Amino acid sequence: MNKSYFYVYLIIDTVTGKLYIGSRKSYIKPEDDIGKHYFSSSKDKEFMRLQKLYPKRFRYVVIKEFSDRKEAIKYESKLHKKFDVANNPMFYNMANQTETGFIASKSKYKKIKESLKKIKHQQGKRNSMYGTQWIVNHEKKLCTRIGKKEKIPKGWEKGRKMDYKHLPREYLEI
Repeated sequence: MNKSYFYVYLIIDTVTGKLYIGSRKSYIKPEDDIGKHYFSSSKDKEFMRLQKLYPKRFRYVVIKEFSDRKEAIKYESKLHKKFDVANNPMFYNMANQTETGFIASKSKYKKIKESLKKIKHQQGKRNSMYGTQWIVNHEKKLCTRIGKKEKIPKGWEKGRKMDYKHLPREYLEI
């Protein structure tokens, strides 16, 4: 089995001085990963575009390595809180990492939404739920998706229960 590496990294835009702090799990050494194979998980399209167009403009630094993902996220969230990266104009980060997830600033959240709208992210046929609906059978404790125009089978009703077994459409017994 491949060795896992967990680390927190810093990306420095040498032109603007803006920063990005992130964490990562990798199967290659961090110094061989960041800035060579991996360039961040940022949702800031402009930041990602700049890294691709001008790779020499950015410096990639491994801040600290950890023995597990939980410790890396804990440290990343500590740094995010210290610098309030979501609200700090000197950071490309659009959200603050917490130990349980992300919290985006209102202005950066608006930017994310606008960016996703611009690229029509998950709209219409790009949405995996397009033209389908969830149905549930409480007696069998099963859920599946069917076409929106399909008739709901006897014993089933519209809806979804997350703790029921989810079946692919082809296994539906009608």
